[in-house]
Amino acid sequence: RRTAPNPSLSAEQRQLLDQRADEVAAALGDGAAAVPLDIAFNPNVPERGSVREPISLTVQTSPNSFELLAYPAIATPEVLALYGIDPTSIDPSVDLLTSRSDEGSLILADFGASRGREAPRVASTQHVALPAYTSAPHSLITESAMARHGWVSARSGWIVESSHALTMPQIDSARSAAARAGLGIETRSTQDALAALRRISVLVGAGLALTILAMTIGLMRTEAQRDIRTLTATGATSRTRRALTASTSAALAGLGVLLGLSGAAVAVIAAYRTDLSRLVPIPVGPLVTLAIGLPLVAAAAGWLLAGREPSTFARQPLD
Repeated sequence: RRTAPNPSLSAEQRQLLDQRADEVAAALGDGAAAVPLDIAFNPNVPERGSVREPISLTVQTSPNSFELLAYPAIATPEVLALYGIDPTSIDPSVDLLTSRSDEGSLILADFGASRGREAPRVASTQHVALPAYTSAPHSLITESAMARHGWVSARSGWIVESSHALTMPQIDSARSAAARAGLGIETRSTQDALAALRRISVLVGAGLALTILAMTIGLMRTEAQRDIRTLTATGATSRTRRALTASTSAALAGLGVLLGLSGAAVAVIAAYRTDLSRLVPIPVGPLVTLAIGLPLVAAAAGWLLAGREPSTFARQPLD
C-alpha cells in the first residue's frame, strides 16, 4: 500500500527517527550531521486511503489538470543554515523560496482543502540559491506561509553533506546502518566518469589543435620563404615579417581550436545524449584557457621564428 510521512507523530517519535538518522550519518565517519527535512500538510484534510496528501508544488497544464513537480521542504532554520540563507533576507510575505526558473508559475497546491472550491493560485516566490540535484530540495515553503495557511509539518527525510567525496566503504557502512534503523539512503553520483570524459575531450581537442598548429607553422615556414624574400627585398623590416607570420599563425591556430573543441563537444554530447543535464556545469575555465592560450602560443611562435632574414635572394627554391 502507499505510504507517506505522518504528520501525527509525537515529538518523541520524531526524536527517535532523528536519532536513527544521526546513527546513519555517524557511519560515514567524517563528523557529518543529518539535517532534518520536513514537508507540509493541511491538518484539516482527512486521510484518503492510508495517507494524507502533502502540500504539493505544481504547475497548471490545463484548466482542470496540474503537473506535480515535488513536495517542497519547509524552510526551517536548520535547512536555511545548511544552504547559507540568511533568515533576515526572506520576505515574510512570500510563500515559497525557490531556485527554479519558472518561479512565476509555481503553485502550492492544497488539493484536499481546495477540492470543490476555487482553483489553487500561483504562489508568491523569492529566488534563492539552492542545489540543482533532483533529490535535494529546490523549493522551500517559508515558515510564515506555514503560519498563514495553518499547515503542519511532518518529517520526510534527512540530508547529509560531506566535505569530501564519499568512499564505497563509507557508503556501504551507511547503508548497513540505515537498514538496521529501518531507513533507506541514496547518494549523489560524483560524476567521476563524466569528469574523466571531459578531461579526455579537452585533452583531445588540445592535442588536435596543437597538431594543426605545428603543421601550420611548418607549412608557413616552407611556403612563405619566397614571400619573405620578396618582403625583405622591398625593404620590409623584421618587425613587419614577424607581425604577418604571427597574425597568420594565430588565426590558423584559432581555427584549429574551434575544430578541436567542436569535435570534443560532439563526443561528449553523443556519450550523454540521453541525459544532457549531466553536462552542467560547463568547464568554462579550461575551455577559455584553451581558446585563448593556443592562438597566443601560435602568435608567439610565429613572431619568434619569422624574424630571421633570408640568407640569399638570388636562387629560386626548387619545387
